[in-house]
Amino acid sequence: MQLLIVHQDAEVGEPLVAMVKEYTDNRCGFATSDRAALDWARGVPRCSLLLTHLHREGGNGLNLGAQIRIGETACGDSG
Repeated sequence: MQLLIVHQDAEVGEPLVAMVKEYTDNRCGFATSDRAALDWARGVPRCSLLLTHLHREGGNGLNLGAQIRIGETACGDSG
């Protein structure tokens, strides 16, 4: 499973990534912006789980999820 955590504050996001890695075998990425999240998503076959705020300063989690999914579909991953 590929997990991505998006949070503008690294002091919050990085400990979450460490927790995921400590307690699971899942791959976990971290980004502090939509742009960084999209860059991360281009480097993985599929984002299985996206954790982000729905409404946050400088972004919208629903739009980000849709953009990541569109990128996956463009690369041929239909689900």
